[in-house]
Amino acid sequence: MIISTQARARREVISRHPNLLDEQPDGDIEPIEFTHYDCWFLPADEDYTLAHLEETMLRAPRDVACQCQLTFSGWMKTLGIPSPPGGWFADLYMCGYNEFLKRGGISAQDAGWAGITEVESDAVLRVLKAGYEVYEGDGFWEVYPKS
Repeated sequence: MIISTQARARREVISRHPNLLDEQPDGDIEPIEFTHYDCWFLPADEDYTLAHLEETMLRAPRDVACQCQLTFSGWMKTLGIPSPPGGWFADLYMCGYNEFLKRGGISAQDAGWAGITEVESDAVLRVLKAGYEVYEGDGFWEVYPKS
């Protein structure tokens, strides 16, 4: 995956952070925050798929930026973590998206995933530093209470 130097540095810290869980907690512990990318832009009564998100990345990247803002600023509010200035997560998405779209041979879809990586690495690192536990699954993040 293509990511910026800043996101790569944040991802390295995340991967070594003691609050990053190696295994998803069993069913007795529910996440207090989460996002599952296969639910983003999913029409009612359809099976979970990343296709709707990826189509929106191609057609309306600003909508994806707004979803990033809504999701990750919601985490900050729920968890009582100081939130970055208004529009931070949307702007971070568009910065990552635009940076990689400008590079030759990179699709809007790949640029969209680069934008999401920019946002999620920033948000997840904030959550880990606040003492919460986080689990990264295949296409989702879950936040669990402080241990």
